Amino acid sequence: MNYEIVFIFNKINFYKFFIKKINKCFKNFYSRNFGYKKLSYKIKNNIFGYFAKVIINCNYKELENFIIILKNNSIRFLVIKKKIFFIKKNNENFIKLNYLNRKLMNCFIDDNCKIIPRKLTGYTIKDQKKISNFVKISRYFSIIPYKIK
Repeated sequence: MNYEIVFIFNKINFYKFFIKKINKCFKNFYSRNFGYKKLSYKIKNNIFGYFAKVIINCNYKELENFIIILKNNSIRFLVIKKKIFFIKKNNENFIKLNYLNRKLMNCFIDDNCKIIPRKLTGYTIKDQKKISNFVKISRYFSIIPYKIK
C-alpha cells in the first residue's frame, strides 16, 4: 500500500534527519520538499514552517515506529493512503486535486473561508465530498485559514 506522509517542521535539519531515517527503514520511497512557507495561522507558536511530503510503499505496521518519531519532532503531520483524485465540472477539463496547492484550494472557499456549496459550484455529490475533504486537509496544514481575522 502506498502511503503519503505530509509534515511540517520548524527547521530544515529535521527534514534531512528524517530522510536519513526513511532511507534506512524503507527501500521504496519518494520525497519532495516544498520549502519554508508562511502558515495561515500559528501552530505551536510557529508562524513559518518547512513543508515536506514522502510517499512510501509499505505496510502500516512498518510505519508505526516512524510515526512515533514524527510525533515528537514535527509541528504537524498526517498519514494518508495515496490516491489521485480528479474532478470534472459539466463539460470542462479534469482538475487534479492537490491539498498543498493554495491557489486551487482558494477556488473552493468563499470570502468568509467557508466551503462553497454544491449548488453554486455545479459539481456532483461525489466530487463535492472530495473537495470538502481536501479543503479540510489543507486547513489542517495551515495552507488556507479556518476563518478571516
